Amino acid sequence: MPRPLVPLLLAAALLAPGGAVAAAPRTAPQPTVVVAVADTGVNPYHEVFRRPKNTQHPCTYVKGFSCAIPALRLSIGKYQDYREALVRDRDVWETVEPHQWYWIPGTNIVGAVCDREYSSPRDVRTPENEDDPSTWRYCILDNDGHGTGTASAVLSEAPDALLLVHEGNAGAYDLATMPVTADVQTHSWAAPAPLPLQAGDPVLGDAAICGGAERRKETLYFLAAGNEAPFPTWLDCERKNPDVHVVGGAYPGRWTPFSWSMYDYASWFCRPVAVHAATKGQETACGTSFASPTAAGAAAAALLTVRRHDRYTGRNTRTQVSRTVSRAAFEEALQRAASYAPKAKFDQPGPATAVPVPEDSAHLFWGYGWLDSTVTGAIVSCALRRACPTKSADAQSWNEQRQQLREAQGVNAPVAPQRDAGSNRDAGTDRATAVPVVPGRTYDSRIEPHGYAGDADDWYTLKLRAGQRVTVTTAGYVHPSVPVDVTPASGCWFLLDARNREVGAPRGRLPMRYVACDSSGPNTPPTNVRVPATGAYVLVYTSHNGVPHDYRFSVAAR
Repeated sequence: MPRPLVPLLLAAALLAPGGAVAAAPRTAPQPTVVVAVADTGVNPYHEVFRRPKNTQHPCTYVKGFSCAIPALRLSIGKYQDYREALVRDRDVWETVEPHQWYWIPGTNIVGAVCDREYSSPRDVRTPENEDDPSTWRYCILDNDGHGTGTASAVLSEAPDALLLVHEGNAGAYDLATMPVTADVQTHSWAAPAPLPLQAGDPVLGDAAICGGAERRKETLYFLAAGNEAPFPTWLDCERKNPDVHVVGGAYPGRWTPFSWSMYDYASWFCRPVAVHAATKGQETACGTSFASPTAAGAAAAALLTVRRHDRYTGRNTRTQVSRTVSRAAFEEALQRAASYAPKAKFDQPGPATAVPVPEDSAHLFWGYGWLDSTVTGAIVSCALRRACPTKSADAQSWNEQRQQLREAQGVNAPVAPQRDAGSNRDAGTDRATAVPVVPGRTYDSRIEPHGYAGDADDWYTLKLRAGQRVTVTTAGYVHPSVPVDVTPASGCWFLLDARNREVGAPRGRLPMRYVACDSSGPNTPPTNVRVPATGAYVLVYTSHNGVPHDYRFSVAAR
């Protein structure tokens, strides 16, 4: 299991019994906004997460939420002392299992999960820390403070948001099984050095880099720009993606060289966050880790207001965020409402190294502008077509050029029409866009990766019975458009279960992207692999060297 990438953190003063839930009375779904926070977990005992009225199962009021998610019944609000609460709930925490989602009654945490076996209670306490509850390490529970800080930053802007908390690897792979699709997601991971993520590929191996993080197209995705060096974000293989909202760190009226440059939005580099080992109180935390959830929270607050206006109880789709507001209109509202002259909601003037932003060229430093809850009203007004702030022609031109530069990196390069497995479409890169196949037939397909993205992998679904043994036979050959002197095309094959874990291999959960294949080298197709249960499985083919090519495969299941 790869270790997680490091959080984007600069410390100033800093520095998340289970079981079946009794059926709750059904109520009409309400307008809600769900925010996913992928980080180091959460301290659910802190008052910032406390919502005493949230006692019914989330499936009774959140449209699309799974009713199968069990409750993690903790002593929320019963004890002022954090350590005492942990002692009282010790038996409950010891029931928590990795990869299992829980909701936490009495809080706005409607879903929490962890993906790391080594943070589970089976290997946590030693004689040295047995008497100190604050050192006990459990799945979901935040022992670092970073995750509690980022989650609380979301809520400072959007107190009515509902949270999905993921503790674990930077890939956040358990978000693939989240109990409801998140409307907004914030990610605050980066390489362990202030370098573009692809520079860590030889070191980090199968860690989730260059497109490996779990996210859905329906979700508005916010990503921290990075710390400690003003690299342009478009140099990074993930941050150059045009559908990622990259958030840099700054202060009202000031720019800091400790944040990467050429980002989409600016927000607080240093700001107050919840203390992670207490039930109340704040501390100051610094880094673009906290800028990203602040901006994400502002977007979530505006989205919830729009939905209440529309009386819309659903989730984002790829084209709509509410009944009357399209995805494109909402994103345009974010861009136009972001301010170059924001009001300061926190007393954080910034260090002496922070540089004043010139009023007439703030766009060169802040992209579309400043994004926190002080501009939420303007976002709503613009999204509902009441009134939109205007930006100078220079600012508009600059931001158009930034986006064109990102587009030129090949992330959204067009892919020719495909007939993967004879389906007349691309097989896609997730279960929702996978092409169904059946054992015993031979299929022809094409893969056309572009740099670190594009058509980098194809997914196929097939139904298998418990005990069947699966063998994949395949052949790949270079596409005619590729010069003959190019390295022969090759790729990796993976057979995945319902939780996206590889079947018949000890490596566990992997980011299914070609860089993961590139790190480990091409593997052989699954051969005589026994499937443990009856159900739907996924066969993934992912490019090894980024060379476009056609390939042929068949599946035998006996």
